[in-house]
Amino acid sequence: MSVTMLELDNLEKEFGTSKAVDGVSLTVMKGEFIAIMGPSGCGKTSTLRMIAGLDSPTDGEIRLWGRRINEDPAWKRDAPLVWQNYALFPLMSVRKNVEFGLKQRGLPSARRVKKAEEWMERMGILEFADRRIDQLSGGQRQRVALARALANEPEMLLLDEPLSALDPHLRIKMQAELVRLHRELNITFIYITHSQSEAFAMADRVVVMSGGRIQQVATPQELYRKPANRFVAEFIGGNNLFAGQLHADDRGYRFTTAVRDIVVERPTTLDPNQADCLMVPADRIELDDRRLGHGNEIEACISTIEIMGSTATLHLESDAGEELQVQTSMRELDSRRYLVGAPVVARWQAADSLLLSA
Repeated sequence: MSVTMLELDNLEKEFGTSKAVDGVSLTVMKGEFIAIMGPSGCGKTSTLRMIAGLDSPTDGEIRLWGRRINEDPAWKRDAPLVWQNYALFPLMSVRKNVEFGLKQRGLPSARRVKKAEEWMERMGILEFADRRIDQLSGGQRQRVALARALANEPEMLLLDEPLSALDPHLRIKMQAELVRLHRELNITFIYITHSQSEAFAMADRVVVMSGGRIQQVATPQELYRKPANRFVAEFIGGNNLFAGQLHADDRGYRFTTAVRDIVVERPTTLDPNQADCLMVPADRIELDDRRLGHGNEIEACISTIEIMGSTATLHLESDAGEELQVQTSMRELDSRRYLVGAPVVARWQAADSLLLSA
């Protein structure tokens, strides 16, 4: 059974005349992995700093296990923060860095040494125990930062873009490591990131922020398939967006853009008067060599082909200047032998269109 651990209630943070966080409310369950993402300046790091106790809210309330903690200092919150630059002590050894928090808590020397060694071994850095931090690689420093934070066995771990300085291969490896630690320790993780792939790979739920406000809180799959508004759809990416207006006539519902009508299904959760944007996921569009006369069809030419592993994204442009992206598998790309400049027909069904509001 899920138990509420952390509550942010209408949280606000002002810096002078600027409001960095504007009415943020969020409930986090015990043992949950929450990722907060959004563009630079959206308020995600300010929100994390208030949870950590490094900044005080201008208004609103932070509750841990139902108790208000707005005035509690950082050291009383049992929520260590792993920084983007790791914040390790460069002239100390790995061992001394890992022991630091334990020493601050007054743990006796023998127990401190034993616990630090347990965590260094668990994080695969025991062999570097007597090295200085400046003698380690980025990935090794990341493990030291995690070992130092987790040695105190906190109930909640805060992470501020901890993988952003790592190369892509090591970043993926550390993602798997964080997921493993989260599963084994049952600690609540709150993770700040710019990266959609990081958030989607690790988090139970993702919080998307913009302008100091939460735009949507959902599972990765829900965010991708059912974004709450145009901002989320654009930020998540992998979607084709059309501006226009929704109309209904004896032929059904049609979304009228500057150059064409697109057949859509009747909206069920959105006021038709607010439907000013249409989203078609890139992986729901099929390509063909000719028109079939059913579904939504757009004639276009392939402008570029972007290959990422076993998938490919084809960027199309119609004679009317519309730009589309289509995601397909490399197997499909090889079998059809699509080339840059080739004419194609992009086709999708009405059910694959999602009406959104700005």
